[in-house]
Amino acid sequence: MILFIFAFGITLDSVHAYTVEDLFGKVDQGDIVISGGKTELVMSPGEYTTFTIAFSNRLGKSENFKITTEDLGISSDEEALPGSATGKDISPYSIKDYIKPEVSELTLDNMKKVRMPVTVTIPADTRAGSLSGAVVFSLKDPVEKETKDGGKIAIENRLAYRVYVKIKGNEKEDGYLKSFGVDKKFQEYGPVPLKFKFENDGNIYLVPSGTITVKNMLGITVEKIDINKYYVQPETIKTSIEQFKRKYLIGKYTAKIELNRGYANSEDVTDSKTISFWVVPWKLLLIIFVIVVLLVWLSTIIMSKYKIAHR
Repeated sequence: MILFIFAFGITLDSVHAYTVEDLFGKVDQGDIVISGGKTELVMSPGEYTTFTIAFSNRLGKSENFKITTEDLGISSDEEALPGSATGKDISPYSIKDYIKPEVSELTLDNMKKVRMPVTVTIPADTRAGSLSGAVVFSLKDPVEKETKDGGKIAIENRLAYRVYVKIKGNEKEDGYLKSFGVDKKFQEYGPVPLKFKFENDGNIYLVPSGTITVKNMLGITVEKIDINKYYVQPETIKTSIEQFKRKYLIGKYTAKIELNRGYANSEDVTDSKTISFWVVPWKLLLIIFVIVVLLVWLSTIIMSKYKIAHR
């Protein structure tokens, strides 16, 4: 009997390798949280490794969760390069089928955090490059809410933890700043959206970063905008927008972008482009002009009457 219990205990521990711990703080946050949000790995074909995801329940009650794996796919700010396999039903850069969370379902009490082991196994015949995917935590049973017209909609709380893996071999790092510009060369007020595109022609993801420097017509720097590191998947073009946030501006401005391509295995390469645009609050200037003209006209009339009265 003792041996049976001991063996049964070992089996339980091996099945439930994840750990659960208490959270501290407010109990009415009404959300679920994943710590970190992403993992980057460098692996070889035929290799496997394990990492841990920390997931917290702050919904105010115990909930049943499901854990699935998904493809990152192409987002709304990305487009696949012509002729590439990216974005198709089965992407060559998907790691979805190579990720295995410790369990596919679990019940987690309110204000509890689970540390979940996730195993990544790379097949021996995997080609060099990069793979990406996500581990998704969501409610097992979506919440139903009534709409204004009496209908019902299902609301599913879900969070994705992104996984990026670089496969050792003949990695090809190849990307560049494709374009930089504004939608309107002339506008009345700020903010001014500064749009740029980065093209990744290689077979591994890149992580560009940089700055945009905005100067006025006198050449004085009025704003310096940091472009934080972001991910661009292989064989895609990613569009990004940074805001020159000032509202009240006047005159001609120039903006220079300096974007580091984010190479990991070769020298740093930085691309730069410069554009110009005008911000003129013409309605406000017109009102001011009319007011000045009226004041000058009234002053002229008053001075004329004053001179006549003192003759």
